[in-house]
Amino acid sequence: MVRIIGLIGSLLFVSGLVILGKKISKSQFGLLMNEEGIVDNGTGSSIGLVAWDDIIKIEMIGLSTPKMLLIRGRKPKKYIKQGKNSFV
Repeated sequence: MVRIIGLIGSLLFVSGLVILGKKISKSQFGLLMNEEGIVDNGTGSSIGLVAWDDIIKIEMIGLSTPKMLLIRGRKPKKYIKQGKNSFV
């Protein structure tokens, strides 16, 4: 049982290091705002460009650190489908 738990923990740790290595090695901004909209490159499931026309409201949430940026949109399913998940 201890070996199985150790193996699972090791696999999670190594996969986390791989993801972190990919993020560190990229030389692009995590969140970029331009005249077309907001480009998300900061998360593991980056969705790319969110057009200004599809954004209803932008707000900061969180009582203390870390705060999060919440973007409410008109077509959330469209952007969920756009998400890139490296594990699927």
